Amino acid sequence: MSSFIYFISQNNPLPFEVIKKAQSLHFSISDVTEYVKDKKLGCNYYKCNAAVICLGPSKSDINWKNPYHSRKLSSTDFYFWICEEFKKLGNFKYIDVFEDGTKCDTGYYEKYFDKCKKIDITYIDFCSSLVIANLSLESDVLYNVIV
Repeated sequence: MSSFIYFISQNNPLPFEVIKKAQSLHFSISDVTEYVKDKKLGCNYYKCNAAVICLGPSKSDINWKNPYHSRKLSSTDFYFWICEEFKKLGNFKYIDVFEDGTKCDTGYYEKYFDKCKKIDITYIDFCSSLVIANLSLESDVLYNVIV
């Protein structure tokens, strides 16, 4: 079982350059909007998978014995950076989903997210929670991050 992090932009899509920059830092963030089967208008879905190391055109900069050491930012710094990018788009939603094969893997994101507990959180409180490596953010709770 794995944990997957989803960001939902309510207004505008994340610029493609941001996704490419994340991947150049060897972090995975992918636009999954095109795979959402019950997409609400105006929502853009992005999945972060901490276990995936993105390989760029030059695979020689990967430390194959410990690929996580090849990342150019710490995980915390990456999340701070990507949150700043979402902040530029306005309010966004965040959820850490503990996958068990019956949730988002079907593509019906809203149906699952509608069942989740929903909590409003300020951007400052949200970023403070990230410092503790998500320990103060609960899994399967849809956070509405207010910027």
